Amino acid sequence: MISTRGILPLLLVFVAFTSSAAEPPAANVWSQVAPAIAGQRSDIPLGVAGPDGPLLVLGGRTSWAEYKKPRPYDVLAWDSANSTWENQFPLGKDWGPSRGLAQAPAWKDEHFHFRDVEGNTRPNWTVYGTFSLGQKYDFDPDTKKFYFFAHGKTFAYDPAKRTWADLNPPTNPTSERGGPAPSAARTETLRDRLPSASDRRSSSGGNDPGPRQTVPNPGTPSTTNGRRTAMRSHAVNQSPRNNR
Repeated sequence: MISTRGILPLLLVFVAFTSSAAEPPAANVWSQVAPAIAGQRSDIPLGVAGPDGPLLVLGGRTSWAEYKKPRPYDVLAWDSANSTWENQFPLGKDWGPSRGLAQAPAWKDEHFHFRDVEGNTRPNWTVYGTFSLGQKYDFDPDTKKFYFFAHGKTFAYDPAKRTWADLNPPTNPTSERGGPAPSAARTETLRDRLPSASDRRSSSGGNDPGPRQTVPNPGTPSTTNGRRTAMRSHAVNQSPRNNR
């Protein structure tokens, strides 16, 4: 007769192991927990106000005409218990319900400034331009504020007081670098260094398009005075047609 004392424990371990392996993973799964936020909104800054703070939508770019329609407010806080976004109006302002569509005051134009039509300090999210508003920002745990830098402006949002502030420091990263942002900087080319057609006409007293100028182009072997060099010259036409 075969003893089953050692077989039963092994069988239970094997069943438990296979059962555990067949269970679906509990993590690393994406799921939609709320419908999309109504209204046109892009270039959206999203942040958490500290270890215990709420998850916040801190604004979002939209058009000047779109902002005049009812829409959720600029700043939204995530309510995980009800899986919804809550409007974070400035304290004392009644611009709509706590959730859903609201009607906050707009701005008088599409320039970047911090004053809406009612005089409240808020960044203009309807600004017209190609620069980003919601990319350069972070939360400072010491002051418990979000700090932004956009279009040469430094500003902050206090989630506890629900207030915006244009800090207007004496310097900023753009000015400290000594010039405009790289996207706005003008790149000098060879044509910029050549005299213009009008300059040549003034110096020659006529409509002479000027001589052809040779500009060295390194890296191509050629023969000069019987010897090979690593320099070749090519002609650059300086006619008025090429300087338009």
